[in-house]
Amino acid sequence: MEKYSTPKRDKIIQFNEEAVKDHLGEMVRSTVEETLNQMLEAEADRLCNAEKYERTETRRDTRAGHYQRKLQTKAGEVSLNMPKLRRQTFETAIIERYRRRESSFFVHGKAGFLKPEKCLWELVVRFNPQAS
Repeated sequence: MEKYSTPKRDKIIQFNEEAVKDHLGEMVRSTVEETLNQMLEAEADRLCNAEKYERTETRRDTRAGHYQRKLQTKAGEVSLNMPKLRRQTFETAIIERYRRRESSFFVHGKAGFLKPEKCLWELVVRFNPQAS
């Protein structure tokens, strides 16, 4: 036996894999929720032709608050803030009306309907042409 040897250890660092997976899952779910809510706000701004609280001559409508809506995604249930407008009905291009599952995401293009994973990118490009 050597004079200065250290005892063998199987594992030096241990971590709870389940806790890490749960934390990452929550990060993905919250990112999906935040992204969808930002896209809904951008769509409402486009319909109003002005941002929230902005006063311009070209404004077409004003906001009337929002209502909560739940949507089941692969990342988990997300809570959406669906904008309400005073003069026009807010019908989003992001989620079909009355649908509550992720499969209801759609964007109609030249090639027909796109898969949900491509849909978010298509909507980002539609609302922000500099992203492409």
